[in-house]
Amino acid sequence: TAKIWDLTAAKCFHDFTRHSGAINDVQFHPKEFLLAIASSDRTISFWDLEEFSEVSLSSPESCAIRRILFHPSGDAVFSGSQDSLRVHGWEPSNQFDYLPISWGKVVDIQVSCDQLIGVSFLKTNITLWCVDIQKLKPWGNLEGKRGNISARRQFHFHEEEVVPQRPPTQPSGPPQKPLINEESMP
Repeated sequence: TAKIWDLTAAKCFHDFTRHSGAINDVQFHPKEFLLAIASSDRTISFWDLEEFSEVSLSSPESCAIRRILFHPSGDAVFSGSQDSLRVHGWEPSNQFDYLPISWGKVVDIQVSCDQLIGVSFLKTNITLWCVDIQKLKPWGNLEGKRGNISARRQFHFHEEEVVPQRPPTQPSGPPQKPLINEESMP
C-alpha cells in the first residue's frame, strides 16, 4: 500500500491499495497531477491525484518492478526489473518498448543528456548501464533495426581487481630549506 500523508494534520490523506505485492518505487509526473507506483506484483499503477482515481494498470512484467522514472518531458515512464527495461504509456496503458537487460538488482535510474543511466548490483558487482533514449520508442523508430546494435554499454567493478597505485608526488619549485638545522643536532 502506498499512502499520501497530510503532515500538518498528521493523518493519512489517501491510501492507494491497488497492489498485491510490496511497493518498490513511486514517482510523481513532472508536469501533471499523476502518480506512478511500481510493485513486486510486477505492475505499475497510474493514479490521478486530483480525483484519487486509478488511470490505468500496466500488464504484468516477468519480474518485480524495482525502479520507475518518468521521462523529463512526461511522455513516458521507464521501468527497471531484474531482466528488462521497459517504456510505458498510461492513457491507455501500453508498452512502447522493451529492452532485455540483465540488470541484477536495479537501485537507481536517471535521465541525463538523452541517455537513461541505470545502476544495479549483484553480489560484489556494481553495474552501470547507459541506454540511448533516441533508440527507444516512442522517441526513435527501430522496427527491424535493433539486431546486433547495442543501445547500452556495461561497466563492471570486481572486488578482486587491483587498482594501480599512483606514483609518489614529486616536489615542484625551488628546493625547500629543512625545518631543523642538521648541524645543530648532537
